[in-house]
Amino acid sequence: MRILLADDDRNIRNGLALLFKKHGFECQTAENGKAALDIAQHFQPDLYVLDITMPYIDGVQLCAELRARDLYQPILLLTAYDNAEVQVKGFDLGADDYLAKPFNPETLIARIKALHRRSSYAEKHHKTKIQGPDQDFSLGEIAVKPSHLQACFQHNEVSLTTRELTFLQLLSTSKGHVLDKNQILDCCWGRHYIPESRALDQFISTLRNKLEKKLQAPRIISTVHGVGYRLS
Repeated sequence: MRILLADDDRNIRNGLALLFKKHGFECQTAENGKAALDIAQHFQPDLYVLDITMPYIDGVQLCAELRARDLYQPILLLTAYDNAEVQVKGFDLGADDYLAKPFNPETLIARIKALHRRSSYAEKHHKTKIQGPDQDFSLGEIAVKPSHLQACFQHNEVSLTTRELTFLQLLSTSKGHVLDKNQILDCCWGRHYIPESRALDQFISTLRNKLEKKLQAPRIISTVHGVGYRLS
């Protein structure tokens, strides 16, 4: 696995680079967000580990820029701010998980491995779905075009990530049945997930914002409290 690590603290960069090498990962480091963007173009990492507080382009802005460039490898944010506002903003802009400083190095490794497993499983599952990766489908009045990674409502269009598309396909085939959180995580992230992570809740929130605010479509994802989600 190739990891791109961006952190403006040289001691943290060097320490984590050694840790990643110890676990058999190939790692490139950057001291700020601008340098990370340049490295990403030729290094093509499988996963990003980004510090939030960096000069030029911070971790949250970098996360948004990577997604804007259609780079959808998992992103783990490192933050000294263990508060909901920062976490929500990061998730809304495309992050997959976060870890607050100070952290146990082995916890970071566990998070990285889990994110990589989820990503690999989601990609494999997406290619083998019964529905087929290129078959258009509808969710109420919303038209979903997998081949273009787009959702459309009336004259509005919004881009989807592969994980969002996989979830919408799962929602479409559920026929209104409740999808429990473990089922969604297994399908969209992979069979191994981190129970304490709020990535799923933030993922649903971000997807709802896309569909309801950007696309201006009616709500199609209903929350079943304590269980999961279903098609409205």
